[in-house]
Amino acid sequence: MIRLVLRAALLEWLHIARRGAAWLLAACFGLLALAACLFEGLRQSYFSAAPSLPLFLLELAAPPFLALGLAAALCPVFAGREERQVAGLADACRLGRAGGVLAKLLGALWFGGGLCLLYGLLCVGLPALFGLYNGSLPVACLGDDLVLHPVWAVWRHLAFALCCLGCGCALLALLALCFSRRASGPGAAAAGCAVVLLLEVLFQRFSFPVFLREYNLWMLFTPYSLFGSTLYPLPPWQNLLLVMLAFLPAALALLWLLFCPQEG
Repeated sequence: MIRLVLRAALLEWLHIARRGAAWLLAACFGLLALAACLFEGLRQSYFSAAPSLPLFLLELAAPPFLALGLAAALCPVFAGREERQVAGLADACRLGRAGGVLAKLLGALWFGGGLCLLYGLLCVGLPALFGLYNGSLPVACLGDDLVLHPVWAVWRHLAFALCCLGCGCALLALLALCFSRRASGPGAAAAGCAVVLLLEVLFQRFSFPVFLREYNLWMLFTPYSLFGSTLYPLPPWQNLLLVMLAFLPAALALLWLLFCPQEG
């Protein structure tokens, strides 16, 4: 049974990976990162807020591309599945409904993790290729607005950012799959996912209650925000854990919605 689930999950991962939207957005981000590496004037004008170009790319520039690409790739996973020719249909039938959903969930999580690592490689690899990466450089502040405590080297910031983005991708994947399973089509699923992301951005940017501003999904896609928490002024790793714990009830509810039988 486990082997069948893993095989079906691999097939689902391959099917998701064939969609072009996520790769198109990753290519656009790669071009942006390449332009930042090539043109010093561009770096000084738009990328000077961060002390390290890889940090700026991964923690401030990559999140919108990553979130939109992941949502675009995962929203069609369930919606409109009758119109698709699904590879490994015999295995899916042998797995049953719950096994098939689990395989799709695993495939989506694998895709999200792989996409997150791809962005990390672009953010580090391109600057390193042009001699713009110094992993041991200590980072004490971000521009004039945010003083970071504790002071970490660049490589620790990058590791923390990848961890945050991975957690955000897992939650966003679960949300997108839930919308996809309940929506009438990929467009409706994408619209629902976009509304949730927009609300999360609004909560973080404007004068909403502190809990909504500091404990929302978009904080995981902007890891620097975990250094400046005012509700609980704790170290960033502890703030990351608190954000994940705050989302645990919602994640459990989404899992229940994902696996419970649909009416009709």
